[in-house]
Amino acid sequence: MHIENKDMSENDLKVLTRSGTSPEIISLLKQTVFGTKGKVRYRQKHIAEGMKSQRNLEFIQILKRNRVLGTTGVATRQTSGLGDGLRSFYVRYLSVNNPFRKKEKKRGSKLNRKKSRANNHLKKMIGDQITNHFEQPVYDNGSKASFYAFVESENYNSKELCINLGFYPTRKISTVLFSRFSPKKSPKVSIAEHQEEQRILKQLSSFYKTHSYYFEDRLFEVGSYYIAKHKGEVVAGIRCKPVNWEIVEVPGLSGFLMQKVLPYLPFTNRLFNPNNLVFLAFDYAWGKTQAVLNLMEHCCSESEINLGMFWGDLESTLISELKKSGQLGFLYKLNGEVTAEVMQRFINMDNNEQKELLQKPVFVSALDMT
Repeated sequence: MHIENKDMSENDLKVLTRSGTSPEIISLLKQTVFGTKGKVRYRQKHIAEGMKSQRNLEFIQILKRNRVLGTTGVATRQTSGLGDGLRSFYVRYLSVNNPFRKKEKKRGSKLNRKKSRANNHLKKMIGDQITNHFEQPVYDNGSKASFYAFVESENYNSKELCINLGFYPTRKISTVLFSRFSPKKSPKVSIAEHQEEQRILKQLSSFYKTHSYYFEDRLFEVGSYYIAKHKGEVVAGIRCKPVNWEIVEVPGLSGFLMQKVLPYLPFTNRLFNPNNLVFLAFDYAWGKTQAVLNLMEHCCSESEINLGMFWGDLESTLISELKKSGQLGFLYKLNGEVTAEVMQRFINMDNNEQKELLQKPVFVSALDMT
């Protein structure tokens, strides 16, 4: 359903905001290489399925003669972080398809500058629409809200774009790799049953009560939720979902090993195949560190997948303890962690409200990172 359609420039460019996706958006995002130049870069092979997992997702599109030149997605949520709750807008899937790319190879540096100006113009149009479509109604009804996005720490172009749109880096999150050559199942672990879900929600709410941007949309509808029990009581839990990427670039010695060596050696080829990287995306973890590690290993064994990823705020106790455990596996030792900035933009909040939000660790859903 098209929500808004208005002419935005003298060059036949127009902007649409629509609920859900379209074949044109999916086609553009399937071709998009995510990540930072000179760092890890990848394509998301499952991106159409991933977008279906998001609730209340709208896409801003920049079109020229019905061709999508740029897009970004915004998911509207009710999250924790401020008093009884906070309306939040999570921004992701930014992609700009440079219309001068084919000509650039023939005509050189002048088109490079033209390309840059065109990209900046398209991104500004997206930014203006974010302001008009999502922010202005918040001011109009006198409520409060916040935009947030995750941008890799060394992705300076994306950070600059966010800053130009009024977003500022406020916290950092970490990507933690978990791997096992031969993961083992635990007799204490099982998939959560329907009658256990309310108890799990209470445990999660308590575990993440000090976090901002915590939400529970589609928690038991997407992926599988596993729990660990001790003497019949649930003591830990985690959600996992298989994800499929194509790795385009991993720099440095570790990147050389991952792309040119590990896929061709016995055992290590179980962990890393750059052309078809299959891993488990973990989130909604709670419980003691060892129990969470056991859950991750069980999930890997059950899924016959040897690699997993988990994301969290650097000041999250669980993230800190996982990194200190020394039990994350070979790939974490080889590649370490990747950090990203939490970029935030507050709407209609006073200084005390902003301070309250900024002091809290940020909750990270795996659906937002994959």
